This record gives sequence, structure tokens and C-alpha cells, in this order.
Amino acid sequence: MKCTPDWGYHFEAEMEAESNDDAKIKKTLLNDTCQELRITPMTPEQIRKKIDDINKSHGFT
Repeated sequence: MKCTPDWGYHFEAEMEAESNDDAKIKKTLLNDTCQELRITPMTPEQIRKKIDDINKSHGFT
């Protein structure tokens, strides 16, 4: 858990996968963890929009 001016409070998690099957397993693990913590993951589209909005607010686009 961290807090930044642009994102506010948020949770970041990363895992490396060695194969597509491994990636599916790890994605399930991340989703299960989020569910247990009652965190709703952002969709790729939501992330892209947030980044675009942040870039605009800093005059990058």
C-alpha cells in the first residue's frame, strides 16, 4: 500500500511468469489476493485513462 499525489492510496503487485500457463496461475493468485483484501483491480482501460489524465495534468500531452 502506498500513497502518491497522482494516484492517491493504492496497492501494487507484480509477479513474473515463465509461461502462459504460469501466468494464468499467477493471475488467479493475484485476483484471489485482491478479493481477500476487498480490492477491486483496475482494468487495463482504467489504468490507461488514469495515466493519460495524469500526463495531461502535468502538461505532457
